[in-house]
Amino acid sequence: MKSLLSILLFFAIVTSTHAQFGISAKYQSNKASGWEGKYGGDKDISPTSIEYGLNYWLRLKNKRVEFLPELTYASSKASFDDIGFAIELSQFNRTSIGIGVNTHIYPLDFEGDCNCPTFSKDGNIVSKGFHWIINTGVISHNIENKLFAPSLGAREEYTFENTNQITFRAGLGIGLDIGITELFTLVPYAMYSRNFGLESPDLSDLPSAPNPSISTSLDQLNVGLRLVFRPDYIKSNGGFRRR
Repeated sequence: MKSLLSILLFFAIVTSTHAQFGISAKYQSNKASGWEGKYGGDKDISPTSIEYGLNYWLRLKNKRVEFLPELTYASSKASFDDIGFAIELSQFNRTSIGIGVNTHIYPLDFEGDCNCPTFSKDGNIVSKGFHWIINTGVISHNIENKLFAPSLGAREEYTFENTNQITFRAGLGIGLDIGITELFTLVPYAMYSRNFGLESPDLSDLPSAPNPSISTSLDQLNVGLRLVFRPDYIKSNGGFRRR
């Protein structure tokens, strides 16, 4: 976690004087179909998570289509107290680090009135700020499970199962740019995304264990906020303009 934050901070410092960049946080409701059935249907092993991101900004020259390459980090954890006398899941942890691109398309301002922050554009908040979001990315998942396994003679009756997986993620959403100043733009957004081919824990080599792993999709409902900075525009215009 500390190393990731160091990378994000370095990225922010390098880009802050040259272009528009942003930081984001989004709440994720996760659903991996079929995973709960591996544990008798009574364990939610798709806990909610918070995903943090840092993005750069690019755009088409003559159309208002914007591209935001992004680094992301998310972590989720679930613990279970109703462990019994056989092999049973006690704790589930998933850490995800990804790289992707958010494409923003502004249907109500597609021609674009200027290469300037939302605050300085013509129109009302909806016409100049509403946009569609297309998200694509590659996500690396580290999944760690703690098992109550007395039949294995494990130390303190616990053992661990750990996997690393890479999935492709795609999503669709909507957002609204709210210009606070020429330097800051706040962007609330909502998105549905899917991670394709994420495998559930494979415990088939343990006696009395649940079923072997299954490959399924991790579906996510995301609600988030992005804070966008535009220091390049302030610098190129010699400071804030008076309106």
